Amino acid sequence: MNSLKFIGKIIFLLFTIIYMIIPLCIVIYMKINNPSFKNLNTTETIIYIVFTILFIILNFVFFKSYFIKKDKI
Repeated sequence: MNSLKFIGKIIFLLFTIIYMIIPLCIVIYMKINNPSFKNLNTTETIIYIVFTILFIILNFVFFKSYFIKKDKI
């Protein structure tokens, strides 16, 4: 069961990287170069940034336990 949870966490991490962070970088790059482009609405861009930050925080919470050293007694 733990391996299934780990696979789910890896899939969520890949989803965050491929479908959230990379397009966000492209959107921010286009928004800086051409701020009046008709397909880049400012409010939708801000909402997308908020969701991306939320997914990044969830990934940190999910993978935090793998990087913390456990004290052996």
